[in-house]
Amino acid sequence: MTDSTTGRSPAVTVSTVTVAGDSTHLVDIHATLTSSGPAGTITGLHPDTAGTTRDRLYAAIHNAGLRWPAQHVAVEVAPTALPGTDTGLDAAVAVALLAVTGQIPTGGLRDAVVIGELGLDGSLRTPRAVAQRLTTAAGAGVPLALIPTGARDLAATVPDISVWLATHLRELVTQLHIADPASAPAIATVAGRPGWPSPGVPVADLADLPAGDWQARRVLEVAAAGAHHLAMIGPAAAATAFARCLPGLLPDLDDDTSRQVADLYRAAGLVPAQVTALRRPPWQAPHHTAPTAALIGTPARPGAVSLAHGGVLHLDNAAAYGSRAVEALGQPLDTELVRLASAAGTVTYPARTQLVVTTPDCPCADLNACTCSPARRRRHLHRLRPLLDRIEIRALLPSGPAQPPGRGEPSMVVAARVAAARTAAAARWAPHVAATNHDVPDAILQQSIARIRAADLAPLRDALAAGTVSTRGTTHILRLAWTLADLAALHRPGPYELTEAITLLGPAATESTEHR
Repeated sequence: MTDSTTGRSPAVTVSTVTVAGDSTHLVDIHATLTSSGPAGTITGLHPDTAGTTRDRLYAAIHNAGLRWPAQHVAVEVAPTALPGTDTGLDAAVAVALLAVTGQIPTGGLRDAVVIGELGLDGSLRTPRAVAQRLTTAAGAGVPLALIPTGARDLAATVPDISVWLATHLRELVTQLHIADPASAPAIATVAGRPGWPSPGVPVADLADLPAGDWQARRVLEVAAAGAHHLAMIGPAAAATAFARCLPGLLPDLDDDTSRQVADLYRAAGLVPAQVTALRRPPWQAPHHTAPTAALIGTPARPGAVSLAHGGVLHLDNAAAYGSRAVEALGQPLDTELVRLASAAGTVTYPARTQLVVTTPDCPCADLNACTCSPARRRRHLHRLRPLLDRIEIRALLPSGPAQPPGRGEPSMVVAARVAAARTAAAARWAPHVAATNHDVPDAILQQSIARIRAADLAPLRDALAAGTVSTRGTTHILRLAWTLADLAALHRPGPYELTEAITLLGPAATESTEHR
């Protein structure tokens, strides 16, 4: 890898803070690819720890699904007079190696420090003296620090610096690809306060799932792009694994939503009192045995549907939820609010969430020897009818043998397409104050038919004539068709988008397994 204008190998600088004795010092990690020396070796690390550091970094980068440098890399810690045995430099050295090999952008690194130890599995761990390190960085005028999630409470004690948290090296790399903290400081701060990620959000990447599961990948991308409710009916393990990747495809929350989510999490006692913003979309996955109050909330505490405001509510093994719980979720999904009466009055919580339902298509969930009759399968899913009627994407996943191994597209690549599609939708619906295709009022959506060529509407007309699509289904199809057009960078849906939208809507709950 060389600079095409100079012929020299590029150099990357990543700033961090090291501990030397009882003091902390701002240092720079310089990394340069060179043509001399064996491929894959690193020079310039402290001789006492060079071997163990290199082995640790190699394992962490490899286990994060990233590429170890194929050339010789020269690394320098400057100023060189300081000891270089501090494991808190791990993350900064790893980021420098990834940046110099072109695996992450470097723009956001100019105004940030990277602090953290690395585990062999790529996990980011809190080094000693985090608060002192952050204080040193803030005193030097550094506006942003990239640190392990485990250090967030310590970071809250340090003024004048914003923090960006990650639990794993892969997550940190994904964040740097999704948005540049230097050009979008709102990701890290709201009104000058640190922005914490929502607790409990799974760190899951599509790159870890088989590339052959194309159907699950497609429905997940479409759901993320349009904020559509999604049902994945089929093998439990596969559906759940894909559902857990959805938060990583979603863009950061806007200022108002990030404050609302922080208010809800403070009210539930899930984040410290000083947290005023939660930038990443939250994730809630209540167990099917959870009482209805845990789902909907009480006057004293918001429930899962409100704690998923701006993010994802995942109902795993959804057919096992009681009918009372399923019915109770209908009103929050329709109004995006939860209203609860108490002796002191009415308490209202926001509840604008994206519902993801995963469930086997039969009670036995036996992929190899299922003997469930079609009638038994219909009864199994019938209790979900109140939810499935509100869901735009109903995907019946194949129950055949596992897909062949092979890494698929990583979440950061899909997230970029999702962001572009959402930008297009927001621009189109701006006069109607809607940010996503899911948010568009039904009446406005019906009016959008006038934007589609009459000849291109043939698939929808045919479905209506055949009686396979209801009036409500027509609205769902239009929402999906606009999302598919946005993903394809089209100005309006065509016959292909409408046909795929009809397929994505899928059959009704009582019909979904008849012809399995």
